[in-house]
Amino acid sequence: GINAEYGINVMSLLFRNSLNPQIFTLRKAQGTRLRCFSQEVQEQKQKLVILGTGWCGFRLLRDIDIKAYDVHVISPRNYFLFTPLLPTTTVGTLEFRAVTEPIRTSRKGKFNFIQAEAVSLDQENQTIVCEDAFSKEEGSSPPIFKVHYDKLVIAVGSQPNTFGIEGVRKYCFFLKDLPDARKIRQRIVECFERASNGLLPEEEKKAIAFICNRWRRTNFSRVRS
Repeated sequence: GINAEYGINVMSLLFRNSLNPQIFTLRKAQGTRLRCFSQEVQEQKQKLVILGTGWCGFRLLRDIDIKAYDVHVISPRNYFLFTPLLPTTTVGTLEFRAVTEPIRTSRKGKFNFIQAEAVSLDQENQTIVCEDAFSKEEGSSPPIFKVHYDKLVIAVGSQPNTFGIEGVRKYCFFLKDLPDARKIRQRIVECFERASNGLLPEEEKKAIAFICNRWRRTNFSRVRS
């Protein structure tokens, strides 16, 4: 058997190697071997940060191997939006919840979601500077925080283009996200109600008009109104 002094040496080696566990071999003077196995330690995962929850970011989140990376998603909105059906929500054909999918429940596996807006990028230190997504709505200055990354995927999409036309951003409705669809829907209902309450002059009633266009084969030269 193993004597007491040899047993103490084995326990000492186990303790010293607990921070860097490996399979190690102890040899007795007679040439026999005693194998000791310490607890396995998982390798530290690389931190993968995905900016955006649109088509690209959402698909990557669905396909990425959660076990291989420490995944973090940063976006001002906590849902994926199916944009081809967004116009139908403005007229009530579909409800808003029918064209969205929550990010937090979009897939199985552990990942971290931060509802914030990335405002700058420090490539040298591999750091993203973010602002809280809720403070702007409340009218207060947003708190700023930093997020470190090992790998970064930028999938933030784009903004509507006004082509430099004066007054477009002030007087027109854009249709890029759910808040835009809600504004259009609310405005349509408001115009109908204002035209039917009998308090507006006839000239203003005529000004509150809707033109419904339709086309065939997506040829805008054949638009009918």
